[in-house]
Amino acid sequence: MSELKANKISPATLTDVVLGDSGDTFTIPAGAAIVNNGTATGFADPVDDITIGQLEDRLPGQMISWSQAGTPTPVATGNAGQVLTSAGVGNPPSFQGITAGPQLYAGYLSRNQSSASGNVTYSGIGFTPKGVIFHVYVGNGTGRQACFGFDDGTRANAVSTLDYNSADAWYGDGTNSIWPPQSSTLRQFGSISSFTNDGFIFSWTKGGSPSATSLIVYYIAIG
Repeated sequence: MSELKANKISPATLTDVVLGDSGDTFTIPAGAAIVNNGTATGFADPVDDITIGQLEDRLPGQMISWSQAGTPTPVATGNAGQVLTSAGVGNPPSFQGITAGPQLYAGYLSRNQSSASGNVTYSGIGFTPKGVIFHVYVGNGTGRQACFGFDDGTRANAVSTLDYNSADAWYGDGTNSIWPPQSSTLRQFGSISSFTNDGFIFSWTKGGSPSATSLIVYYIAIG
């Protein structure tokens, strides 16, 4: 093997310098570099001229990002229905599930006002509620009462009309979410004791001896 050392190679006027023949390989050893201070053609640009064939084989659906060290790194494909989510500056993105929005369910329940105190499970909502809004209307022959209540399983509050007592009178209760009285001593009332993955458990209390009429409670469960 022969070796050529020169500080400069210049072509003849209007000619090109040809290095080797087709099929030859030129090796640049470690520590050596080619510095281009003019215009060079035929060299692949590291960004613009990369072809599909030059890319490494990967899984269908994978994407390319850059690691914190600045090196190319594949992004895992994730699962069907997930979306590409940023992890902030300096971190590669990833596929994440979409956060579900608020869930709502409107329903009603019936309670016999002569029933004994105790817990009752109400189901069929389809998700675990975070809170429930109650609305009750009672017509007892001597007056009509309405009750509005709010309950998140820990805190409960209700506002009821006291039409049996005097017109336009109201009562606020900070312990129960359902408090519709038949009279000053007769009522079914209570609050949510806990939530299930399909509804809630309501703790009923019987006050006095109310008549055996149905108490219809409309509600909106919020998930």
